[in-house]
Amino acid sequence: MKSTIYWEALNEIKGVTPFIFRRLLNHFEDPHYILYEVNEHELSEVLDGTKKSQKRKIVEGIQEYRENPREDSLDKRLSMAKSRGIRVIKINTKDYPANLREIPDAPPLLYVLGRIPHPKTWRAVAVVGTRNPTEYGKEFSEGISREIARRGGVVVSGLAKGIDTFAHKGALESGRVRPKPTVAVVANGLDKVYPHENKELFWEIAAKGAVISEHPIGTSVSAANLVARNRITSGISVGIIVVETGKRGGTTHTIHYADVQKREIFYAKPKDVRVEQAEGILFLHNGKVFHGNKMHKISTEMHKIPITEGLFGSYADFVISKCEDKGASK
Repeated sequence: MKSTIYWEALNEIKGVTPFIFRRLLNHFEDPHYILYEVNEHELSEVLDGTKKSQKRKIVEGIQEYRENPREDSLDKRLSMAKSRGIRVIKINTKDYPANLREIPDAPPLLYVLGRIPHPKTWRAVAVVGTRNPTEYGKEFSEGISREIARRGGVVVSGLAKGIDTFAHKGALESGRVRPKPTVAVVANGLDKVYPHENKELFWEIAAKGAVISEHPIGTSVSAANLVARNRITSGISVGIIVVETGKRGGTTHTIHYADVQKREIFYAKPKDVRVEQAEGILFLHNGKVFHGNKMHKISTEMHKIPITEGLFGSYADFVISKCEDKGASK
């Protein structure tokens, strides 16, 4: 646990983003060395190309930590997390999901409640969409997630109301598979549940699958955390299935991240193209996503799921076949 304290300490220095953390780790290897031994000149050299204001924050933050170290409070927090059954996985260990490690802004630490499948063998597919789905969207999300799980896939989603909820429930209904192949990626510490109405689902996933976060206990949900969480949802997966989404919203962030990360993107034709929940799907059909108040052209490959009424098994087979070459074993 001692070394993890320094990982957490470095991760919380102002200006140290996941990208910067990895750069520092790749060069100096040891967070303790970075916090206590590296001089300003060495830091500046490694941080070359970083904005001056951000570089200054990092240098000053490390200096402040040296003057006022927080080992005792961090140790207490980690001990409390451990007592709650929360594991901490470092990015440079074999337990860290291989797909997620690929992305440049992968979180240095993952906090895990439950058990994720072996990172070298699992195939994860994210099922995402609006918080206000139609009845068709609920049925589709639950049905395709159940069948993906039955075929050995891991269903990833964000525990939000709507499509996420039905994706997790579908995977949990996948029969005798153990552990249950669903992972919830949340935007807060694992001592909190958001949204509160999914408290029971949170604990069922933690008991049968896994709930993961990049945040230590005590962290509350925020708009920025919710957006950043979406890069993990897509990054940990080989592809994403967009069930229903409006023109704007959290799902469009996940689509954007999936595009940047070169993940497979799947969608199905809406049952009713006139509803608000179909707007984002129609943009996808035209190879576009509305992100950051602008329309962007999607560069990665997209797949329209061939729809035959109620045949969720065939939908799952289609998705898995397209993702087979994108597994974490590569």
